[in-house]
Amino acid sequence: MIIEVQITPQPIPDFVPREPFLGLAGARVEFSGLVRELENSQTITALEYEAYASMAERQIRHILVRLSERHECLAARVIHRVGWVPVGEPAIQVVLWARHRDAAFQTLMGFMDLLKADVPIWKTKSRPAPVLGSPSPKPTPSTQSHPTLSLDEARKTIQSQIQPVDTVETTLANALGFILRAPLQATEDYPPCNRSTRDGYAVLLDDHSKTFRVVDSLSASDWRPRELKPGETVRVATGTALPCEHLQVLMQETVQEVQEVQDHEKCIRPITRDGELNLQRRGGDYRCGDVLAPSGAQIHSGILALLASTGLTRPKVSRRIKILHFTTGDEVAQPGEAPRPGQVRDCNSSLIQGWIKKIPSELWHYHLPEDFERAREAVMTRASRFHQSDLVLISGGASVGATDFAQKLLEWLGFEIVFNRLSLRPGAPMIFGRMKGRIGFGLPGNPLSHLACWHALVDVALSGLAGLAPVEFQEGILGMDVDAGDGRRETLWPAYCQPLNGRLHLTPLGWNCSGDVSCLATTNALLRIPAGTRKFAAGDTIGFLPITP
Repeated sequence: MIIEVQITPQPIPDFVPREPFLGLAGARVEFSGLVRELENSQTITALEYEAYASMAERQIRHILVRLSERHECLAARVIHRVGWVPVGEPAIQVVLWARHRDAAFQTLMGFMDLLKADVPIWKTKSRPAPVLGSPSPKPTPSTQSHPTLSLDEARKTIQSQIQPVDTVETTLANALGFILRAPLQATEDYPPCNRSTRDGYAVLLDDHSKTFRVVDSLSASDWRPRELKPGETVRVATGTALPCEHLQVLMQETVQEVQEVQDHEKCIRPITRDGELNLQRRGGDYRCGDVLAPSGAQIHSGILALLASTGLTRPKVSRRIKILHFTTGDEVAQPGEAPRPGQVRDCNSSLIQGWIKKIPSELWHYHLPEDFERAREAVMTRASRFHQSDLVLISGGASVGATDFAQKLLEWLGFEIVFNRLSLRPGAPMIFGRMKGRIGFGLPGNPLSHLACWHALVDVALSGLAGLAPVEFQEGILGMDVDAGDGRRETLWPAYCQPLNGRLHLTPLGWNCSGDVSCLATTNALLRIPAGTRKFAAGDTIGFLPITP
């Protein structure tokens, strides 16, 4: 197969190429992908494409070679434009020659699907169409500042930007931990009939005969309805469907079994008889149409059992959340490596890997070099992961140092930055961005800041994507004094929470700076110390956020 690939900033020529396979090719398929005037529901005049050109060309060739193993084509020519492409002009042109049309069509369809997923060519910006009568928009610097938000403001802002991911069906075997996206409603009464709760004998409730003749014996799996007459009884087991209405089950240990000599019939005589019915009525547990679990509930073993009991074997749930995580910094060594002088081992990726277990998700983790241009090239090689992701996380580089580029990278990826600083410690340099189809965060790199920002903010977004209600602040009793220092910013203080005498008691844990890690082993709560407050005393009621260790 002959392959020609061009990545060019020049307009793609609009001409029909000379037929190079005259007499051999039975089909030539040509496709041009044009820039439309609508992008993310906005009218535009142009789109900007960027590419990691050498890798994009290699990947395009690789895709075409793979496809040629299944669909025999003679040749392929691919031209992809980069830079600004005006509306109506082609961003890509693909021409295929094959002996048969089916091979050309199949190769084209397969190529376009894989191009979007695997080739590092990105739509990075759009140029909005001007609105008549409005002034021309001023260029916005890529690292613009935003108002400093409080923690409550940041949480509300995040919640307002989140939409749950798609709803899918899953099997019972795979449903544990997923989030219901439709209420679990009973499809029938349960139990579906009156059932015995004891081993014994069923008799009419108002039948006070001295002796009862045993007319049948039923096991838990039997279904034999019949009307009992006065003086008749049916032997039943626990769970047996009772044969008719208006019955009482006499426990086996409260009756005496006797044999009528004359008729050779088995009979019973009650020894004692109280008012206990010893049965579960039809619909006594739930009725058809009852909501057994609401939309937004996480499926645990109990809900799994209810799904099984109602026959709902394919519940509707939120699909898995796909998370792309980048760590940054040349000072970061991998956990299995010996750090060089000045380096620390990466623990943030392990923290995140543990925290995302709360909901079904898929995590892709990569480390980026500290240089922005090299980091951008590394991200380009992960283009397919980015396009699949729902949540993009950058650990480190969220502050304003010379080598901090989390905000710049998020903007380059196409995110609109919503906020980039909080009145909070630890975790002030926290970045939140949005774009159609995904959200992004730049988290401070220190582990304690990571913990505070994840549970107070990122978890709000993760829960919202899954259709789950976020974890809210609670109140507990402080077990010892705590001093938050100058109190200029709200503080999230690591603590250990445990129930004691019917109340939740909170023990503050020691930390000196946001780089501390020793307190992570026992931290299961974050104390909330409001701005303007320095001290809380033992015995005070204090707000806290329960967290997953």
